[in-house]
Amino acid sequence: MYIFISKEILRKIKYIHLNKKKIFYIKNKSTTLNKKLKQNILYIYNGKTYILFNWNYKKLGYKMGNFINTKKF
Repeated sequence: MYIFISKEILRKIKYIHLNKKKIFYIKNKSTTLNKKLKQNILYIYNGKTYILFNWNYKKLGYKMGNFINTKKF
């Protein structure tokens, strides 16, 4: 089972971070996180409800695109 992220949320996050550091890179229907993140909040859409996905780590050195994919409706 994959966790799907709503494209509207990705657009909002991309718009918010447009003037700041670019954190999210959307490539091939997936997101890649390879920057340092501190207390970032993301809502994940699993098909029925939005789930709060909160990062509280100093470093994320892995690609989240391996298990978080976007879905076309």
